[in-house]
Amino acid sequence: MTRVLKISEARKRLFDLVDEVTAEDDQVVLIEHRDRPRRAALVSEEHLRYLNATIMALRKSLTTEFRLAGTMKLAVSAEELEVALERSWAQHAERAQRKFGNL
Repeated sequence: MTRVLKISEARKRLFDLVDEVTAEDDQVVLIEHRDRPRRAALVSEEHLRYLNATIMALRKSLTTEFRLAGTMKLAVSAEELEVALERSWAQHAERAQRKFGNL
């Protein structure tokens, strides 16, 4: 659960807010300051570690090359596959021509 407080209110209730964010895993308190465009967040150390680990895992998954697990075998010969692909491309081009004409 996320709550938003003004900095003056957060200052008055700091000890209670620390109790709140450390009592629940996903508790977040956003603190606003009228002179600053960005808010600060108060979260438990455990939740911060979880968020950082999640970000690192996502970054790693984006930089890792995709690898197909296992092996694939064609059920047809390479020539039959080529003919089927050419037929499919021709059908696609014909449909596009009918649909869009000469734009």
